[in-house]
Amino acid sequence: MLRYLPVILVVVLDIYCLVDIVVTRPEPARIFPRGLWAMLVLVPVAGAAGWLWLGRPDGTQPAPVTRPGRKFVAPDDDVDFLRRLHGKPPDRDLFESWEQELGGTDSDGGNDEGQTPA
Repeated sequence: MLRYLPVILVVVLDIYCLVDIVVTRPEPARIFPRGLWAMLVLVPVAGAAGWLWLGRPDGTQPAPVTRPGRKFVAPDDDVDFLRRLHGKPPDRDLFESWEQELGGTDSDGGNDEGQTPA
């Protein structure tokens, strides 16, 4: 079993580096483009070591730009949400008409099996 351990470690290291290459933004990859790094990582040990020491972003790049659009607002700070919460639900009229049609409660006191409540 121990003779397979180096092979397993190399495969795990290569998979880690490939996933790291895929999730890294294309701009900060150093020396080579990401596609070439992906091919180089397939060279056992040397390719993965090259990516980890030479190709990975060094962290000095600026933070990624957030997407433009509506930012997250907590429900208690969202005016539209609070307005809808305190207003009358749109289906309330429908429910009230159903209650009037059905007479409010079941004829057997709400028991589904037809037995009288004890």
